[in-house]
Amino acid sequence: MSKKIVHYFVACLCLSALSSVFAYSNADCVMVDSLASRGIVSYRGSCSEYNLDRTISRQEVAAVALEVAEACGTIQNIAPIGQYSCTNVFNDVSNGYPNDWACRAVETLANRGIISQNDSFFRPLKNITRAEALSIMLDSAGLSFRSTNYDDWRFASTGAVSWQKPVMQYAYDNGVIDSINSFSPNLNAYRREIFNYAKRALDLCGTGYNNSNVNNNYTYNNCSVGQYKSGNSCFSCSAAPWNGYYTTQGSCDWTCNSGYYKSGNTCIAGNSYNNNNNYNSQCGIGQYWLNNSCYSCLSAPVNAYYTTASSCDWTCNSGYYKSGSTCVSNYNYNNNYYNSCTIGQYWSGNTCYTCGSAPTNAYYTTQGSCDWTCNSGYYKSNGVCVSNNTYNNTYNNCGTGQYWSGNTCYTCGTAPVNGYYNTSGSCTVTCYSGYYYNSSTNTCVSNYNNNYNNCSIGQYMSGNTCYTCNTKPTNAYYTTSGSCSWTCNSGYYSDGAFCVSNTQTCGTGQYWAGSTCVSCYTKPSNSYYTTTNSCNWTCDSGYSRSGDTCISNYNNNYNNCGAGQYYSNGTCYSCGTAPYNGYYSTSNSCTVTCYSGYYYNSSTNTCVSNYNNNYNNTCGTGQYWSGSSCYSCGTAPVNGYYATSNSCTVTCYSGYYYNSSTNTCVSNYNNNTYNNCG
Repeated sequence: MSKKIVHYFVACLCLSALSSVFAYSNADCVMVDSLASRGIVSYRGSCSEYNLDRTISRQEVAAVALEVAEACGTIQNIAPIGQYSCTNVFNDVSNGYPNDWACRAVETLANRGIISQNDSFFRPLKNITRAEALSIMLDSAGLSFRSTNYDDWRFASTGAVSWQKPVMQYAYDNGVIDSINSFSPNLNAYRREIFNYAKRALDLCGTGYNNSNVNNNYTYNNCSVGQYKSGNSCFSCSAAPWNGYYTTQGSCDWTCNSGYYKSGNTCIAGNSYNNNNNYNSQCGIGQYWLNNSCYSCLSAPVNAYYTTASSCDWTCNSGYYKSGSTCVSNYNYNNNYYNSCTIGQYWSGNTCYTCGSAPTNAYYTTQGSCDWTCNSGYYKSNGVCVSNNTYNNTYNNCGTGQYWSGNTCYTCGTAPVNGYYNTSGSCTVTCYSGYYYNSSTNTCVSNYNNNYNNCSIGQYMSGNTCYTCNTKPTNAYYTTSGSCSWTCNSGYYSDGAFCVSNTQTCGTGQYWAGSTCVSCYTKPSNSYYTTTNSCNWTCDSGYSRSGDTCISNYNNNYNNCGAGQYYSNGTCYSCGTAPYNGYYSTSNSCTVTCYSGYYYNSSTNTCVSNYNNNYNNTCGTGQYWSGSSCYSCGTAPVNGYYATSNSCTVTCYSGYYYNSSTNTCVSNYNNNTYNNCG
């Protein structure tokens, strides 16, 4: 990636308006640093500077996709920045808008058919959906996914449309995404996701992290340690910090000499693991520790300050209280709010009262509250603060590979072969890379003995290691070994990435966020929310949808007519009232869509109940249609289940076959026939 693209792309990382919905791990940080070492994105000194939890614009995805395409050999010999001449393929992308690098990336992908040219506008600054970004990334890597076979039932809860289904199926089959059910193709994509798509697409196209040259199109490997690639030339990095040195070929990555530790962009004398192995003590207030270095936090909002060494903990300034991730003035509530009280005070009536004394070796922590925590070197135990040097009634004083019992620390015994203890006060085993833990045998088993099914339920395989899934929502459980597939608990149903109570109903313009109804904020001006439990919206009368905006119909362009309107001689006219139990669903059209449970009779222009005719579409899984009603098939046989709507067809679980004469699922091991095969 040219330096101009890289620097602008990273600057854009700070411009996203939406707050975080994803937590990212150290593995994510390692992943994006690896992409940076390839030149796919620009290297940053701190993982937080990649802003992995922020949304990403369409032009930024195009920039990453172009780098992937060049690395995979899908696209070659593109003129560099400064030499590329923009041809204005799209009306809103040019040399001057939004910037020159965007035009190069967008037009190159469009000319190769990776970005559609069906619309004259690209909307470079808008957010991009997961499905759109995934399709672009797979296309850029030269991967053929459009002919992928899929089963419609797999996508029932995802909201996916026809073109999205082969994309998602191919990505899931090849490990680009971890689950179909939890993918939510129409949600805005986040940087963490885009970078993971890019990494995994590189793996599939055969480039991965092998850093091979493609058709002698020089990569960063041609550069020496302490050099970086720009165009077809290697340039020297600026001097590494005093007492530091460069570590990686073709990169400006650096580390500190022995006896020094990294703090920001400097190397400070001292052992980062001194002070009773508490390396975090080396970082200051408003810094955090990652990969042997201290990095500055970026999470404190306006009117707040950091409070703790080696931590991004923050509190609001005097006169402000914490509301989510912001600090709000106390005066918004005319002081009739407990948060107007200071730290160590509580609200009662209309007055702030002082809390009693905090325990010895403790301090109050929260404005308007008597919450307290222990000083450094102490832990909380039964309402008092106890010295970490006292071995009374807490297992936390035990070392790694020890456990607490009766005021004593005991050794857990030898860890299994290819495994180790990594947690103080615990006998929890972690297996080395390439092995997974089998708790029933207390062994670390090679991943090469079988396939990904060696991973437990709620784990997935990446490389040669089983990783714990973190994708299921509240009120759900993982269902499949070696997979992050999940289903909702009894009494809940799936709504995108959430499990919603069967009795829970949010209002119009609200959605369920795991445990509460949250107001939507996505509709534009001149629009209104239309559906309960949803952020679906439509434009006001006289306006039509254009991307994520509502545009006035009065510009003699029929495309601006709204749903339930048609165009004639320069004017939008109303189609009239939609039939009962139906609605107009399409802009510039009088096409009627009937609500669930009804079908459209064009001869009478009515929505007719499915129960009025012999329509079996209303019957669910394990039901059949007779006369004018749906009837239950009865309980499925043991070790089997109904898998198809409008049908009593039985599917047996793995390891069983169906005997239709007895309506039972029989173990494959009961007969000595070919049916014993899995």
